[in-house]
Amino acid sequence: MERMELSPERSRFSDRIARLLHEMTDGISLLPSRDWKRLLIHAGRTALAATLCWWLALRLGLHDGYWGAISAIIVIQSNVGATIKASRDRILGTIIGAGFGFLFSLIGQIPWNYIVAVFLAVMVCGLIGFRNSSRLAGVTVTIVMLVQSGSPKTVALDRVIQVVLGIVVALAVTILIFPNHAREASSVARKQAPLPVDNRQTDSSE
Repeated sequence: MERMELSPERSRFSDRIARLLHEMTDGISLLPSRDWKRLLIHAGRTALAATLCWWLALRLGLHDGYWGAISAIIVIQSNVGATIKASRDRILGTIIGAGFGFLFSLIGQIPWNYIVAVFLAVMVCGLIGFRNSSRLAGVTVTIVMLVQSGSPKTVALDRVIQVVLGIVVALAVTILIFPNHAREASSVARKQAPLPVDNRQTDSSE
């Protein structure tokens, strides 16, 4: 029985698919068991924090309970220190954005008051040394001033409350569920790093 020969185009396509699958398989197989454990813990903590925030928001009767879950997902990191830093940046940006959004919703007309509010919120975050908070401040101004689901005051208050809820839950989960501190992680990395090789040759004349 004669073997069917693939055309050059099909052969090249098959080779590309094979290389791609080989690279994907190599990436998975080379992942150390330590990294698999960290990945599973991080994914589990993120899912737990998001679900807990959503459940608490429903029980507390908060509007748009998904904001707390979104905040928890955004701020939760692989270690406690990074989670605290992300939480600080987010809560600061949210408070500044909510304040400017509410204030300028009472002054002037869209879009001019919105433009000024975003500009000032970003400027204030930069001036006080928290540039990572500036994006969150701009997002919060946008939600408060452009979302027409209620009064600006109600939207601003709900936003701050739910962000705080998300941050508190994320911090609690990060600290209580298999906590990982940055100092511990760096210590483990240093221990597992290869030792420097001494390139000096020994004197064989002795």
